[in-house]
Amino acid sequence: MSHSPPPAVTHVVPFGDYEGRIVFSGAENHLFTLMAGQRAAGLDVELLMLVVHDGPRLQEKEAALVASGIRVTRLVYDRSLAPAFGRAAWVAQFPRLVALMRSRRDRIIHTHLPH
Repeated sequence: MSHSPPPAVTHVVPFGDYEGRIVFSGAENHLFTLMAGQRAAGLDVELLMLVVHDGPRLQEKEAALVASGIRVTRLVYDRSLAPAFGRAAWVAQFPRLVALMRSRRDRIIHTHLPH
């Protein structure tokens, strides 16, 4: 009797840890609750963090998620391109994001906060 792997889902979400601002509000906290429930139901859960601005609160949350059995993959915004390209610097990140998505063809991809 062959066993199939558990259903797999990757959540893709942008995050920024800016001093003096809330990092995790309603949408993010809903996502964390959803992922915990999916993990408890036996799913293979991953968070693909699109890190716009890194900081200690993001790093702490990543460690807590990993400790709970949720895989975390980070795609960190390359700030060195921003002076030349401004907000369009995200376009330079696109090939890395596409490669990550291609390697997850067997997973459900759930995007959040698409802006």
